[in-house]
Amino acid sequence: STALEVWQGVGCFAGSHRRRLWSSPSMLSQFVLRPACLQRHLALNGTTWDDPADIKVRASSGLGAADAFGPLNLWGELMANLAILGYDETSLRLLGFDWRLSAQRLEARDGFFTQVKAEVELLGALSGAKVAVLAHSLGANHFVHFMRWVEAREPGWVERRVARFVPICGALLGSAKALAYLVTGEMTDAVGMGPLLAQLFESHGGIQRRAVADLTRSWASVPALLPKGGDAFWRTDDFVVLDEPPADVRAALERDAAANGTVAAALLAALAKNRTMAVDAALDWLRAMLPAYGALLDGEYDLTGPPAAGRRRRRPPLPARAWGNGLLAPLPKAPSLEIYCLYGTGRSTPKTFDPRQVPERYLVISDAGAPGSGVIAGDGDGTVPILSLGYLCASGYGTKARNPARVRVRTKEYAHE
Repeated sequence: STALEVWQGVGCFAGSHRRRLWSSPSMLSQFVLRPACLQRHLALNGTTWDDPADIKVRASSGLGAADAFGPLNLWGELMANLAILGYDETSLRLLGFDWRLSAQRLEARDGFFTQVKAEVELLGALSGAKVAVLAHSLGANHFVHFMRWVEAREPGWVERRVARFVPICGALLGSAKALAYLVTGEMTDAVGMGPLLAQLFESHGGIQRRAVADLTRSWASVPALLPKGGDAFWRTDDFVVLDEPPADVRAALERDAAANGTVAAALLAALAKNRTMAVDAALDWLRAMLPAYGALLDGEYDLTGPPAAGRRRRRPPLPARAWGNGLLAPLPKAPSLEIYCLYGTGRSTPKTFDPRQVPERYLVISDAGAPGSGVIAGDGDGTVPILSLGYLCASGYGTKARNPARVRVRTKEYAHE
């Protein structure tokens, strides 16, 4: 939801210094009139996972970075209500980030976690009190990562500086829908776009599914939203995907991906005929289908769960790639910290991805029409399933391994009306 600005552009954005290309009224016209140019500027380099040549796009800054998404109100209404209570720019910050980057790259390129640390310290110095941190969706995952990052550099920092952490609709354990983004290009509900932008994505006048899939695969942040915990956490019937590809199919996939970054139609159709399986094999299948993305997944993320009961033993220090996984990364030793998990329930939400339900011709991420996405619904907030929204807050943080300081965790569910 953070707006993105062009600092260096080409084509339709040449000379457009600091012009918003994401989350602006003009974005609608770009969807219709210049979809290829818009896609080129939104995409990252699929090898370096940074800006493409001659293009530089950065997140907007300040309180206006995510107050609204076109006609949709985001943080603006909340900030207006906080202003009534006396908050202003000396006591309130909105830290937007480039949501296309992985957590580690956010710090390496933009110094984002260094900025979060500095802003929390500044607000604390101005107010003389600890700070409350509100984080939405992927931002909640990044703050989980941040707490490990800052404690590795300055033990006890969270206890001294942060009073409350409030994940709002945090996709803490991922979603099957993220796999659908990568495979089919079905992503219109990912940011709550509503029917208008959904139509633009799916229509022949907008960005087509093949282009959407290629765009999504260029973003290093999507693995943060893939299901965490593996087969030990997600039941097999909660996550239905394709079988491990045969050796000859795997080899052909690798050749195709190396050649043009897409997947051949016949190969996807062959994979679609295989039997179903659960999360671990699904991720193996993703690695085989998209080798470059698989390398990113293994290099910067750890989506596994804790060791099985009876097999616990002293583990080495947690690597940075696991810091955003709440099943592996314990809460900091901050006994006075309070966590309030807020999320919606009662809306039909993608919980399972089954490519066999997608018409065969669309498994190639065809540019035609608007096929079914192969996503099976369950309970949640409309985008993130209830298991991802609520497990850590309602149960997972009740263990000593994940919550050694007995941080107080409260959960509030909001029923859809």
